[in-house]
Amino acid sequence: MFNRTNRIRIVMCTFCQLFYNIFNVLFAWIIMRITDSLVEEDRSIFVSYIGIAGACIGCQILFNFLSVRLQNKIISVSMSMVRTKSLCGIMKREGRCLTESEKSKYIAYFTNELELFENSYLRVWLNMLNSVMLLILSGGMIFKIHRIMLLIIIVMLILIVLIPFGLSSGLQKSNAVFLGSNKEMIEKTDEFLRGFEVIKSFFVEKKIVFLYEKVVKKCTNDKKQLEDKYVINFRDWRIFDFKICYDSGGVAGCHSVN
Repeated sequence: MFNRTNRIRIVMCTFCQLFYNIFNVLFAWIIMRITDSLVEEDRSIFVSYIGIAGACIGCQILFNFLSVRLQNKIISVSMSMVRTKSLCGIMKREGRCLTESEKSKYIAYFTNELELFENSYLRVWLNMLNSVMLLILSGGMIFKIHRIMLLIIIVMLILIVLIPFGLSSGLQKSNAVFLGSNKEMIEKTDEFLRGFEVIKSFFVEKKIVFLYEKVVKKCTNDKKQLEDKYVINFRDWRIFDFKICYDSGGVAGCHSVN
């Protein structure tokens, strides 16, 4: 999945994310210095740091743009390779024909399961790498400003590791349930469309629609539960990122006042 070219892109993306996070933390430190200059009524320091803050924002925009472009390219190339190799594996299997059940299973795999793999694994993996770098850099800044915050950082890092780990089993179960119900919905759709003439001949349209509605509702509910657990399990990383940056600013402010 990760060939030599894609590995180079991953390294470049990592460096872009690293520089983005460095300028992100540097910007927080500059805001602290600007606040100090306002308290001390030092206009010269205020003016000089305002210019540096503007340059930091520009660098953040640049490196964030580059990292996002590289991230999208990595995912695009990786998913193309996965789909191609998957089809190649199917073509190499023994036998000259596929059953209807196998066809439905492979269609569900290529259309839904691989899409879920892209959004729930590849993108999350790259985003987590960015989050970890920001946490480390922000933690280093807090430790340098106020060493007693080291204990808080350690506790937060432990929570960041344990909370997603503890919720991952529930996410996997919900994922398996959703894939099963989604597969059932695709099979029922295919079955009812293929039996269209028979259904019309026996005048059972309402019964078929009622049965299909139950399958669709089950699939929709399973997807909603999966998305809810996905939000809790992964997107809370952003909350912890904000918490670290918030604590950095709070400690820096207290330190400046003291």
